[in-house]
Amino acid sequence: MNRISIAELFYCKILSSKNLKFIIGLRLSSFSGYIAEKDQNYREAAARYGQAWKYGGKTKLSVGYKLAYCCLKAKVYADAIEACNEVLKQNTDYPRIRKDILEKCINNLRT
Repeated sequence: MNRISIAELFYCKILSSKNLKFIIGLRLSSFSGYIAEKDQNYREAAARYGQAWKYGGKTKLSVGYKLAYCCLKAKVYADAIEACNEVLKQNTDYPRIRKDILEKCINNLRT
């Protein structure tokens, strides 16, 4: 019979609480970005989506898309292009990001 020590149980509890805080932070940042976006406060939304993008390890492509979109609306074109490139690195066929955001940002930087 395998015995689990109290220290191992305590360590597992700490890990699960850190993961829970991480997940809550990710969801909270995404949700606060959504609220700011609906209020048309695109700078704030971009900041919150940026946090969620960072917390998620830049793996949730939908958050990356929303970040790029809010940066476009806030006229922070360089950050929007960076987010687009990160998303396109992971999935070159991500719908609409190239046409809807990336090309518009590049055109706005030229003018």
